[in-house]
Amino acid sequence: MGQPIVVRTDFTAVEVRRLARRAKDSDQVRRLLAIAAVLDGASRAEAAKVGGMDRQTLRDWVIRFNEQGPDGLINVPAPGAPAKLNKGHRAFLARIVDEGPVPAVHGVVRWRACDLIMRWRFSRPLPPAATWRRRQRAPVGGATGAAGEAAIRPQAPRRL
Repeated sequence: MGQPIVVRTDFTAVEVRRLARRAKDSDQVRRLLAIAAVLDGASRAEAAKVGGMDRQTLRDWVIRFNEQGPDGLINVPAPGAPAKLNKGHRAFLARIVDEGPVPAVHGVVRWRACDLIMRWRFSRPLPPAATWRRRQRAPVGGATGAAGEAAIRPQAPRRL
């Protein structure tokens, strides 16, 4: 069995508990209390139980505590998916929304999401709402039923 990782000694158990009292993040508090238990001389299993984790997880947090100090015990949020719009796109949409639509020109009295998407994608006047609805309902290709195909192309033979 390997040797336990030594916790840095520039913090005492009392100081670590004081940091835990001041911390705002509940996960950081649990980790600090588990490390304080280790500094008090508790076994790693007991300290992990205090923090609500297993020994391996406690070991990982001790390594982070040794490297980064108490601030290293805060969860770092994941970066997430990259933004779909760059700064130029966001500025363009913000300008359009701030200016608002002109009913005579744009055919709408307030912007809807579909209007902004059309305006952003094509950067041209919006089609009438009826055209937009018709375009949404139109089949985009692929297999269609026999009745649908006959309605689109009356000269097409009906399939069984």
